[in-house]
Amino acid sequence: MKRPSLVFQTKEVLSPLFNKGFGVSKHSNMKNMQGDNLIYSRNSYKSILQKCCTFVGYCKEYFEVRQLSEIKPEYFIQFIKSGNEGAGYNKQTANAYKSAVTKLQDGYNAKFEAECAWVDEIKEIELPSVKSKLQMPREIHDEIISRAYESKYETGLAFDIARSLGLRVSEITNLRMNDFWFDKHGKLTTIYIHGSKGGRHRKIQSVHLTNQQVKNALKVYEHFKNIRGNYDRMFANKSGSYQRAFERIRDSISEDYKYCGFHSMRKEFAKDFYNREEGKGRNIREVKRALTQLLGHNRLEILKNYL
Repeated sequence: MKRPSLVFQTKEVLSPLFNKGFGVSKHSNMKNMQGDNLIYSRNSYKSILQKCCTFVGYCKEYFEVRQLSEIKPEYFIQFIKSGNEGAGYNKQTANAYKSAVTKLQDGYNAKFEAECAWVDEIKEIELPSVKSKLQMPREIHDEIISRAYESKYETGLAFDIARSLGLRVSEITNLRMNDFWFDKHGKLTTIYIHGSKGGRHRKIQSVHLTNQQVKNALKVYEHFKNIRGNYDRMFANKSGSYQRAFERIRDSISEDYKYCGFHSMRKEFAKDFYNREEGKGRNIREVKRALTQLLGHNRLEILKNYL
């Protein structure tokens, strides 16, 4: 029997809370033992469900969680610190997520007579400081990638292609051999990114990359072409493994950049592209639109977290 997804499990917990609470007066229901944990409006249900699905999706991607019962409090802390495209959620947003996930947690415990603690043990969330808006220096990225190669060559390749193409850590682990497209002369033209954030797909055209970035992409392809099939994942490890490897190497180099995670290499890619294209005299809005597509976003405003 196929195991239900985390989203399905989340709906399974939240739906009864909405079904019992919809149309009921919250204030008149406070004497009910479950009154405090019911959901009383459709808009509240949609908002809570969206936040909880975002959180459990993060747990699946970075910590390989498959059951709600596997969630740990530290996952929530890391989720808040790495939100907002790596800059960390502000206090208001963090508290909104805390409220939603707490409702999911309490609903789960009541439904299954469990004692899970996903956020209850967190008295105060330590949000990132203003430093989180600073970019990790290129030299630190160079050192991290160099040490990754020394530790395990394929981890170095993963870091290298992430920075060269501006990839999310989950996008690296989804890469397959047939995602590298060549023209009839054998020249790399496109890298296809599928199943990215929000289920969106995109194409990274080599014309938007520097010669060195194309070389790095080809280095990865050449390494795997004789040991992977067309539909095999190139990088065998889970995304959380690469995230943790990045953090371990980062901390061994310097204690000054704990607020910067794997996403910082994606920011470097974005800034390099923007500065390079702006230097050619291109229209700024056109540059931003092209960069938004390269990063796999659908709104120009998100670029403020990169530039």
